[in-house]
Amino acid sequence: ADLDAARIAVDEAKADLAAGQATVVQAMAAVDQAKAAVEQAAVNASHTIIRSPVDGIVIERAVDVGQTLAATVQSPTLFRIAGNLERLQVQVDVDESDVGGLTPGELVTFDVDAYPGERFHGTISQVRVQPIAQQTAIATAVGGSTTQSPATTTVATVVSYTTIVDVANLDQRLRPGMTANVVLPVARREHAIRIPNSALAFRPPPDLLAAIGEVEPPPASTAGGADGAVRAGWEYDGRQFTPIVVRAGVADEGWTELVSGSIRPGDELVTGAVLQRRHR
Repeated sequence: ADLDAARIAVDEAKADLAAGQATVVQAMAAVDQAKAAVEQAAVNASHTIIRSPVDGIVIERAVDVGQTLAATVQSPTLFRIAGNLERLQVQVDVDESDVGGLTPGELVTFDVDAYPGERFHGTISQVRVQPIAQQTAIATAVGGSTTQSPATTTVATVVSYTTIVDVANLDQRLRPGMTANVVLPVARREHAIRIPNSALAFRPPPDLLAAIGEVEPPPASTAGGADGAVRAGWEYDGRQFTPIVVRAGVADEGWTELVSGSIRPGDELVTGAVLQRRHR
C-alpha cells in the first residue's frame, strides 16, 4: 500500500511538472507574441511620422494635425518644400511673335510689386518648345435658324512659349509666387542714340498753338519701312514749336532708338506743355 501510494505521488508530481512546463512554454509564447506586438506598434508609430527627403523651407502645407492620410495609387501632396531660396526661377509666357529673338544666356530685368521702383536681374536658361495655346470658344448659328442652339467652335487664338529665367536671390527678398514684370531682350542695339518715348508721344495741344498764334500741323506719317517707322519730335525755342521728323527703330518701355533724322545727342525735345493763363 505504501509503494502504491508512493507511485501515485510520483505520477501526480510528473503530471504537475508537465503542466508546469506547458505553462512555461505558453508563457514564453505569450512573451514572443508580446514582443511581436511591440515591434508592430513601433512600426505603426514610425508610420505616423512622415519625414521630408530633403532639407528646406515649407512654402505650402496641404494637411492639418490629426488628419488621416492614405497613399493608394498616387501619393498625396502634403507639403511643398523649397530646398534653397537663394536660387529662384521666373517663368515667363512669351508670345510666339517674340520668342524667335530669345537666346539662353541673355540677361533680363524684371520688377515685382513688393519692391516698386527696384530692378532685379536674371539670365535666360531655357526656352521651352512646348506651345501653350489659349483657346477661345466661338458660337456660330446653324442654318440661320433662331430656334436651334448655335454651334460652338474652339480655336487657339494666342500661342506662347514658356521661358525660364534663373535669378540669384542671396538676400531672399524675392519669394515664391510673386508676380514679376519681365523685360526680355528681344532686340538690342549697341551705341545707339535714343529718344525718350514721351518726346515722340508729345503733340502740342490745339489751345496752346492757338494761344501762341501757330497753326496745328498735319500728323506725321507712321508708315514703317526697312529702316523703321517715321515719328516726330518737337522743339520749342521760346516762341514756336517746330516738328522734327525722325525714323525710329527698336524701343523699350522708356526709350526709342533713333535710326535717322536731324536730332543729335544733347538736343532738347518737348515732352509736355501746359498753357498757363495769368490773372490780373
